[in-house]
Amino acid sequence: TLLNHEPFHVDTLLQVSEIFRLGDDSAMAAQLIERALYVLESASHPLFNIATGVCRLQYRQQENRSLFIALFRHILNVGQKGCYRTALELCKLLLNLSPDDDPLAVSLMIDFYALRAQEYEWLVALFDLYEPSKNLSMLPSFAFSVPLALFHLSVGVDQSSARDKRELVKAAALAEELGTPEEMRKRADTMIQKALIMFPGVLVPLLDKCNIQPDPVVASHAFFGPRAQIEQSKGLSQIVSLYVGRCFHVWKEAGVMTWLEENVQIVLARIDSGDPMVKEGEEIRKTRYQGTPMAIYRHILMAEIKHATATLPAALANTPVMSYDPLPPPDSICGYNRPPSSNQPVNNSSSILASFFRSLLPNYDPNAPEVGTEEGAAALEEAGAEEEVRAVGDLRASVNTLLDAMRDLLSNIHLPEPPGNEADMSEEENYIALSCHVQIITVKDV
Repeated sequence: TLLNHEPFHVDTLLQVSEIFRLGDDSAMAAQLIERALYVLESASHPLFNIATGVCRLQYRQQENRSLFIALFRHILNVGQKGCYRTALELCKLLLNLSPDDDPLAVSLMIDFYALRAQEYEWLVALFDLYEPSKNLSMLPSFAFSVPLALFHLSVGVDQSSARDKRELVKAAALAEELGTPEEMRKRADTMIQKALIMFPGVLVPLLDKCNIQPDPVVASHAFFGPRAQIEQSKGLSQIVSLYVGRCFHVWKEAGVMTWLEENVQIVLARIDSGDPMVKEGEEIRKTRYQGTPMAIYRHILMAEIKHATATLPAALANTPVMSYDPLPPPDSICGYNRPPSSNQPVNNSSSILASFFRSLLPNYDPNAPEVGTEEGAAALEEAGAEEEVRAVGDLRASVNTLLDAMRDLLSNIHLPEPPGNEADMSEEENYIALSCHVQIITVKDV
């Protein structure tokens, strides 16, 4: 009803879109998200130009959160349609709105869309640029995706069909900075070995998700076996589940598993020889990943990857979350105040039935003083004539809305006709026929 009266209310569009998505109507859900983005774009300031790359928004500002959430869901929608390059560009936009905070943890999925869009040079350049300041190698997503991108560059994947000349020139320039194919392959081997040592709990779930039976030596080894998943902290398990549930497709490509198997054997030899990096990685896993930021919780709830959703704490999984604003920050800022509820109409009846009908009104306030009592009279005297006129107008609008809803409800109710008794019907028909026969005989006699 609210969406029919206010078809451009953004929060309602986000909430109803989630309802349609849960009902397996993905087309209507995507359409409502696009409508929400249209409304937000139409209401934006003329100086808010996302093409400049310098526009910033605070997520804790309540009015800004609708844009973040609408963009995130739009990324998921276009990604499901196979538009990976579009999804990657939208990830860049969403991350650029708040690069320091990253309130929706876009950095956990931007690598996936870069790999699917075959933007390997850009992904490696992003990692090299932000690794000193952001420490991206501590995220399993970048720790595994960047060496995979280097591997594809080293084998020379053909990308010319999906790019124009300007993009090919830019990609060639980035590739020259990375070195020769042999150097890129060597760097890819080094990085994937470091990732396997740093995050041993990724290998076996990734192979299981790809429907690949691990080598018996690997499955029985203490470093990659069940112990690796058990000893992981909850925060690390959630990030690993996100990566495996989302990115296992990119590991099914030709030649990738063979390359991964070669490096796993090298890692096993380094572990058995007592490589100091193994001890260093264990210490890092014990000191870090002890808590999960709220941004990752929002990402898990909105992305809805089954493996990651199962790792949510029970307190959060059982808490009702509004789809238009999942897990709002505790330091949220609201730029407007909720208007006070209007006064109740004059009614001296305090019966239960009258209270029930008053509670159906949208402006019903159970804490307001009851009209007809001394407190209610004093409250009405304190309110001015202007407030009374506004209250009467709100009351009439509420009553009209309620009556319209009741009319729609009653008009859709069709009571079935009670079936009649066939015996009674037959007796009545026989009586009418007999009467007509008697009348005909009487006329003939006359």
